[in-house]
Amino acid sequence: VVVAPADVTVSTDAGRPDALVSFATPRTSGGVAPVSVECTPAAGSRFVIGTTVVGCSAIDAVGDQASAAFSVTVV
Repeated sequence: VVVAPADVTVSTDAGRPDALVSFATPRTSGGVAPVSVECTPAAGSRFVIGTTVVGCSAIDAVGDQASAAFSVTVV
């Protein structure tokens, strides 16, 4: 199971039409260690004005997969 972070709302960076957004790595439960998690777009990416859905997926040592999503809104 992948537990995505809560939705995020941020303001644009000063003088820019976008924002550099960081968020926590999603938590996982279950699965066979190690479990790797990847989000697209990644934390630390620039997000443009509007709402972007961030998709996160996890895969464990035996190939079981799970996914979750959350939104980043830039105003």
